[in-house]
Amino acid sequence: MGDRAFVHGRERDAPGRRDAETTAEHDAIDSIFQDEPVFFGPDGRGVGTDTARVRAKRLPRRFFGGNRRVYHIGFTADDGQGGRCRGEVLVEVPLTRNREAVDDGADFDSTVPSFR
Repeated sequence: MGDRAFVHGRERDAPGRRDAETTAEHDAIDSIFQDEPVFFGPDGRGVGTDTARVRAKRLPRRFFGGNRRVYHIGFTADDGQGGRCRGEVLVEVPLTRNREAVDDGADFDSTVPSFR
């Protein structure tokens, strides 16, 4: 992906998402949204799979402004025995390690550019 740094994580690593009755798990990423516009192609990938990939690198503040990016990753979890739930995981991409990102809402689809 050139200079884009993507990170990926399986939703099943989210705390508190285990089913104590079974180890069978089937997860699906339903959506990936973010609180900043998508400029140079998709910032998120993996909808329809069990793994979300989001772009970790972002433009310096002097080019874009903003208060850091927050991804909203929607998922469906199925235990294979009739138990099913939907949820959302938030992923922050701060400009610096010492500052938290501010979540302005899931306004932009991460899988398509905001401007065409």
